[in-house]
Amino acid sequence: MKKDLIRLLDSINSEFSGELIPVKIEHYANKLINNSKLFLEYDGNSLIGFIAFYANNEEDKRGYLSMLAIDKNYRGKGVAQLLLSKAIIYLQNITFEYFDLDVLKSNSKAIEFYKKNGFDVQNENETHFQMRKPL
Repeated sequence: MKKDLIRLLDSINSEFSGELIPVKIEHYANKLINNSKLFLEYDGNSLIGFIAFYANNEEDKRGYLSMLAIDKNYRGKGVAQLLLSKAIIYLQNITFEYFDLDVLKSNSKAIEFYKKNGFDVQNENETHFQMRKPL
């Protein structure tokens, strides 16, 4: 799994000229594996997408989407929707009330996808939008 995750992360990060994941890919993959809730989607033996999120803010009942990554050959085929839906259902089942995320302002396709799925911009800085979806 780790090798698959690194391959996909490296591929996606290169699409953003390294701007998406500003740390070593292997370090980031280890962090996701060890600390986040991960849902993986495979086509045969190939990892085609994953969602990594945190569900540890029980006081505020708020989940945090760390990464939703889809192999470029599988985009537009419902994989992101499937993974996001699984994460939302998971959070609803543990009675969380919000799902938060940060997204690069330059990632217009992701912003459109999140808005279509009920996320609204809550705040912004120079490079990112902070978005939230009520659950």
